[in-house]
Amino acid sequence: MLGNNLPSSSDVVQLYRSKGINGMRIYSPNANALNALRNSGIVLVLDTGNGDELSRLAGSASYAASWVQSNVKPYYPAVNIKYIAVGNEVQGGATQSILPAMRNLDGALSRAGLSAIKCSTSVRFDVVANSYPHSSRGGRCQGP
Repeated sequence: MLGNNLPSSSDVVQLYRSKGINGMRIYSPNANALNALRNSGIVLVLDTGNGDELSRLAGSASYAASWVQSNVKPYYPAVNIKYIAVGNEVQGGATQSILPAMRNLDGALSRAGLSAIKCSTSVRFDVVANSYPHSSRGGRCQGP
């Protein structure tokens, strides 16, 4: 986890539970955070991270299998991992890695008996054109 003077992972999990927050997202696998989430009931979205990690996951089904064995299997089901987020608001040429990485991870999860965990991704809001009404506007959101 990045930052200075941060509370411990177990303190954060306890805060979530005391406030009735039932979902969390962590932006890369972190053993301390994952261990703190054990048996907490908090639903987790676990990100793969961007950059080299995304490229490796896209380029190798065996790497994706190793990633699942290292970052998911030791914690699930005690940690309620619901989704693997493949990349976070990926930009530029790296976007070409998202779908192959998702396919490799989905296959690795399935082969590991973890098909209840789904793969997804997140995109920057500005790449989504106005979607409603479909014919009203093109491009980015505009005022009335």
